[in-house]
Amino acid sequence: MVQYPLLPHGRLESCFNFAGQKNVVVPKVSLIFSGAAVVDLNVPNGIMLDGCLAFAMSGPDGTPGFLGNVNQRTFEVMFDTSRRKVGFRANACSCAVTCNQRIIAI
Repeated sequence: MVQYPLLPHGRLESCFNFAGQKNVVVPKVSLIFSGAAVVDLNVPNGIMLDGCLAFAMSGPDGTPGFLGNVNQRTFEVMFDTSRRKVGFRANACSCAVTCNQRIIAI
């Protein structure tokens, strides 16, 4: 991402400026959770480019991070509240309910 300038630091950790760029190359972005679950985000289903690409960390005070609806477009998100686990299934839009899934601890 070194080929793109950073926008001024605001609420977002790093915001890469794509203004005036005709061909934007975004590296593979993966969210890695405890419990070994990995959610690979991609363009256009998991990453939205609107003039910049931005990331934000969870706060040191324990403020939780979030996955927005753009990140979840092709995933089925399963919640097991009794076991305090959440699971992700990629390509759920075209996948039968019996697909393999990975459940992770929150």
